[in-house]
Amino acid sequence: MAGTYGPNTFTISGTNLTTAILPLGALSGYQFATTAGGPYSNSLSIAQPGNYI
Repeated sequence: MAGTYGPNTFTISGTNLTTAILPLGALSGYQFATTAGGPYSNSLSIAQPGNYI
């Protein structure tokens, strides 16, 4: 079933990170949006404040 569904949320976490920007890629058939209604993208970059998120 093609279409826009959500909003849905997910949680990411990590420690000992070595980069300031965390690139995320969506699974096949999914896209990210930071606001309801888009715009949608296959990738998302998140800035992390230290060596953890």
